[in-house]
Amino acid sequence: IFDTTGNVVIANNRNNTINSNLKYNDAIDDILVYNRKLTDQEILNIRNAGGFCVAPSNSVISSTAITETSIALATPATAHEVAYHKSSEPFANATIITQVFNNTTINGLDSSTPYRFYVRTPCAATGTSGWSSAKTIRTAGIIYVNHAATGNNDGSSWANAYTELRNPVRFSNSNAEFWVAGGTYKAHATRRDVYFHVEQPNIKIYGGFVGTETSISQRIVGTNETILSGDLQDDDANLTDYALNYANTTRNTDNSYHIINIAATANNLLLDGLTISDAHNNLSGTERGGAIIKEKTVTKLTLKNCIIKDNVSRNDNAGLLAEFELNNAFSARGALIVENCQFINNMSRWGSGIYSFVRNNSKVDITVANSLFDNNLAGDLNNTPAKGISGSAAWFRTLNNGSNTSLNLTNNTFVNNIDVGTNSVSNLTRAVVAISNESGATGVLNAQVNNCIFWSNTGLGGATIRSITDLYKAP
Repeated sequence: IFDTTGNVVIANNRNNTINSNLKYNDAIDDILVYNRKLTDQEILNIRNAGGFCVAPSNSVISSTAITETSIALATPATAHEVAYHKSSEPFANATIITQVFNNTTINGLDSSTPYRFYVRTPCAATGTSGWSSAKTIRTAGIIYVNHAATGNNDGSSWANAYTELRNPVRFSNSNAEFWVAGGTYKAHATRRDVYFHVEQPNIKIYGGFVGTETSISQRIVGTNETILSGDLQDDDANLTDYALNYANTTRNTDNSYHIINIAATANNLLLDGLTISDAHNNLSGTERGGAIIKEKTVTKLTLKNCIIKDNVSRNDNAGLLAEFELNNAFSARGALIVENCQFINNMSRWGSGIYSFVRNNSKVDITVANSLFDNNLAGDLNNTPAKGISGSAAWFRTLNNGSNTSLNLTNNTFVNNIDVGTNSVSNLTRAVVAISNESGATGVLNAQVNNCIFWSNTGLGGATIRSITDLYKAP
């Protein structure tokens, strides 16, 4: 209580009647009281004036170059010490380097192995500060993932493979290459809003391994299925009707909203030999996409030998959503490359297999080759407001002024896809593949379609629909 007689006490009361085992009985020193918030510099000055020796933050450690056997560290310019050890070993095994200034290179490291690095600084009173918390940095090389591995769980070999994929991918270095053994991998056991989140550039994720290979050429594409699944409870019973499947209780309360999220910093990602399935995006009335979502400033994305299936979304796209807004009029063109892939049984209101659109002042090349689009559906979720449009297999669009898109569809098969959306289209304008420019925009979309098969694609009443139109937009 303010303005009353008595001592200021901590862990006691003013009458000193608290049991002794509950009191604070140690000394209290160097207390400063202010009537305002202090600046960071003022706090630092207090620390320095008091001679306190504080362990530095691990944010002062970064890597400038990484090879399979060395890591070049950037550390503070003032004198300090560096300690490091394998992540699988205790700090007692650490090597300590004294009298380090600025950068230092650690050599003789093991390939594909995570190491923990620490720094500490000199202190006049005690000799040195405590060690910083660890900064984990991995040497270059293949990162192994196998759900059945029983070793050190550090990804350094098949025997010591990581048993899950989400954290290794999220916290990897740039240019990392993942080999993933056959099996099913989930981003989380129960949380629908946790995904395989890719943040670093030039990541390669290969699936389809037995778990003994020593070269990627030993992998047999199409065997040892590597599944990134959103079916968190392993209980999906998919239905053929879009509205019913969207409301399907085996999916709509426990499946991941998305499977792979590609951050703005994750340019040039390669997904190869993966099955990506069972996303169920009913997150909100505005949440876009389904299984794979690419942030719009990512310049390049490549999918090879992948199966994208059984994904459902309330809005646009259930399979691959690839938006581009690059402002690259004076730099290299963006690219979306899809080769030897299968898009099967994906359901949304439009662009269900692939939905890719290019915005202002962006130059993009899109190639889809040797791929199968089978039994994808674009339709109405309900009569209003969630009516569907079309483009059950794909919709490729140039949306805004100053954009230039080159589209190449080669050697693809489009079969048994269903377009029953009723918003702004009819059986004369809906199509399994939509290719369009925005009406009134100055963007350009040039398309070539070569050696493709369109077969048994249907609309309302089972009528055969057109293979390609611009829907209700401009050609």
